[in-house]
Amino acid sequence: MGRNKYFKYLDVLRFIAIFLSFLHHSNVIHFVYGHTFFFVLSGFILTYQANNEIDKKGSFNWMNFTMRRILRIFPLYFIIIFVSYFLISLITVQKVTLAPIAYYLTFTSNYCRTDHIFILVILWSVAVQEQFYLFISLCYRFLVKYLMVIAAVMIVISLAYKVWSEFYQVGIYFHTLNHFSSFGIGIFFAQLFNKGMVPKIYRPLSKLIFVVGMVTLFLASFFNGLFWFVFGDSIVSVFFAFAILFLCSLNTVERDNLFIRLMTKMGKFSYGLYCFQGLIIVFGDVFLVRKFGVENNLILVGFNFIILTIVAYVSYELIENKILNLKRYFR
Repeated sequence: MGRNKYFKYLDVLRFIAIFLSFLHHSNVIHFVYGHTFFFVLSGFILTYQANNEIDKKGSFNWMNFTMRRILRIFPLYFIIIFVSYFLISLITVQKVTLAPIAYYLTFTSNYCRTDHIFILVILWSVAVQEQFYLFISLCYRFLVKYLMVIAAVMIVISLAYKVWSEFYQVGIYFHTLNHFSSFGIGIFFAQLFNKGMVPKIYRPLSKLIFVVGMVTLFLASFFNGLFWFVFGDSIVSVFFAFAILFLCSLNTVERDNLFIRLMTKMGKFSYGLYCFQGLIIVFGDVFLVRKFGVENNLILVGFNFIILTIVAYVSYELIENKILNLKRYFR
C-alpha cells in the first residue's frame, strides 16, 4: 500500500456531505448526518496520517500535528467569531443575541445552553472536532499501540452515554461523547486499512455496500425509537466508513468528467462551505427576503448556495490556501 497517498475522491464525498448539511440548515430536507461523515473521516484520515508518520520516523510529533490543525481550523473559525461579535452589531439595527465569548475561544461552544445567533451555533461541530483532535493526538503520542482498543472503548462509551442520557432525559445531541462512536469507527477502519486487513470480500462487494449505505443514509433521518437513538450514529458511521474505503480503493484516472472535477474542487474548500453557512443563510433571510422580497424558498436556497460557494472559494484562494502552505514546515 502506498503511503502519503492523497485520496482525491474523498473530496467528492466531502462536498456531498456539506451540500446535504446546507440543505438541512436551509430547511429543504431533514438530514442530520452531515457532521457524522466528517467525524468518521477525521478519525480515518488522521489515524492514516499518524501511522504514516510513525512508520517513517518511528514516533509521532505532537507539536507538528497541533500546528497543522491550528493552520487548518483557526483562520476561518476566528473570522466568523470576529464577524459575529464585533461587526454584525454595527451593520444591523436588530438585536443580536450572543453567547459568552469564552465558549468560542475555548472550543466548548457545543456545551453552551444560551440561545444565540445561528451564525455561531453552526460552529458546534468544529468545537467537537477540536476536542477530538486534542484527545486523539495524545493517544497517538503515548498510546498508539492501543488504538484499536481505544477505538472500541470510544464506541462503547458513546453508546453507554446515549443510554444514560435517554434514561435521565438529558439532551446530548451537541455533546462530544455522543459522537465518539463516529470517531472511533473512523479510527477502527483506518487501522484495518493501514494494516491491509480489510476483508477480501469487501472489494467485489464494495459497490453494493456503497449503494446500500447511501440509500440507508437518505432513509436514516426518518428512523426513530430507542434503538435508533442509541445505535443510529454508529450504523450510519459504519456505512460512511465503507464509503470512504470504496473511494480510497478507486484508481485515480487521468481525466474525470466535468461533474466529478467540479465536486472534487468544491470538496477542497468544504470547510469554508460549512463555516460560512450560517452567515450566508442569515444574510439570505435578512436581505434577499426582507429587502428584495424573495418568497420562493428554493430560489432563496439557490441564491444562498451560489453566494456561499463564491465566498468559500474566495476565502480558500485568498486566505486558507496561503495559510495551509505553511503546513509544510510542520510535516
